Amino acid sequence: MRMKTKRLELGPVTMDDKDDLVEILNNWQVSQWLIAPPFPYKQRDAIDWILKVRKDHEKLSPEHFGIYLRDEAKLIGAVSIDSNVKNGVWTLGYFLGQLYWGKGYVFEAIEPLITYARDHLHANRIVATVDQENLRSTTVLKKLGFKYEAAREGKYPSRRQGNLVDDYIIDL
Repeated sequence: MRMKTKRLELGPVTMDDKDDLVEILNNWQVSQWLIAPPFPYKQRDAIDWILKVRKDHEKLSPEHFGIYLRDEAKLIGAVSIDSNVKNGVWTLGYFLGQLYWGKGYVFEAIEPLITYARDHLHANRIVATVDQENLRSTTVLKKLGFKYEAAREGKYPSRRQGNLVDDYIIDL
């Protein structure tokens, strides 16, 4: 499945993207805010994640997407919307290469993902957990309509070892 915006295309990642993934996720300015990807990020990590996303796209309702510049077909980040069937809340995740910060790409990528989650995945609530010092992410989430819900000790704090995270919620 692919989604297109004015400047971006969201879709499955390929093995051709592994060098871009490694470059993006080996940048501490990017990785310090993330939970899941290992650091340092190796070729094997990229291959494993690409295989996971490809398998995800084999089902009818994929949850993980690469973010590509449409004009260059270049991977610049990724976005995901993970389900938690137990409590019906979906979790938003994303990262973007540092060279692409401040250009509105994260907002542009998340906006159609929220529409997709509402219309195709039947999500009615999405949560984004953000390190309290990640002001860029907080700004984007507020602009998208997410509302601050709570500060709490992070079950999975970012690599910066900050224990407090903020939860932002959007009801669809």
